[in-house]
Amino acid sequence: MKAGEIRREEIEKYIFVNEEAQVIELAKMFDVTPETIRTDLALLEQKGVLHRTHGGAVIRMYNNETPMEIRKKERTEQKRKISYEAINYVKDDDFVFIDSSSTAFTLGRLLRLRKNLTIITNSYDLLLIIASTDHKVIFLGGVYSRLGKRTEGSYAIDMIDSLSYDVAFIGMDGCAGIDGPATIIEDARNINRHVMRRSKRNVLISDNTKFSKDAKYQYAKFEEFDVLITDYVPKGIEIKGVKIIETEK
Repeated sequence: MKAGEIRREEIEKYIFVNEEAQVIELAKMFDVTPETIRTDLALLEQKGVLHRTHGGAVIRMYNNETPMEIRKKERTEQKRKISYEAINYVKDDDFVFIDSSSTAFTLGRLLRLRKNLTIITNSYDLLLIIASTDHKVIFLGGVYSRLGKRTEGSYAIDMIDSLSYDVAFIGMDGCAGIDGPATIIEDARNINRHVMRRSKRNVLISDNTKFSKDAKYQYAKFEEFDVLITDYVPKGIEIKGVKIIETEK
């Protein structure tokens, strides 16, 4: 086995044990340049072992969930346009639920356009954005997911069930072959279903790539939403029972 292959195998072991690593620490550990480590991480990412992040990498989990740090940087222009449409469904004084999807995270930056909101979320990154606004913020308790930067579990659901919402913004991981949005995380399915039952208006927000992706935990049918906002629905995919707004048409 060549030196590079041995080093990458050791990096794999380190990532599996520690779940994350920084380029600088790996370079010191193996006495190579940061550029060499970045190449190693790129190869391991192709192998499906990890996700690269700014300055390092995190383990790729069994459920293939992409870390929030990466998701926030993907298709940013599409998410911005979707958010510009979504904010039209928020009125002053609303109780607004925003989930932990990366598209919903982008929407959070626009909430300053409204007054006297009560914002409910389980997204840690979104919390950091809206904490500096004048809005009231309710952060759901529960078990913290480091990878998704969100809270989850029965504590979060208990809080969800104690409130009602004027509008809820929810994303999806995929819907290939099924008649509604789904997630790759079972707990996210439960949270989404509880929120939708207590919301007056439900808005599904997603970029076009999710329509062709597989996700196992379906949490609703499209017809249960008031509106679907996306950049576009790919050709050959039929979505029934919901108003569709396509930002690129």
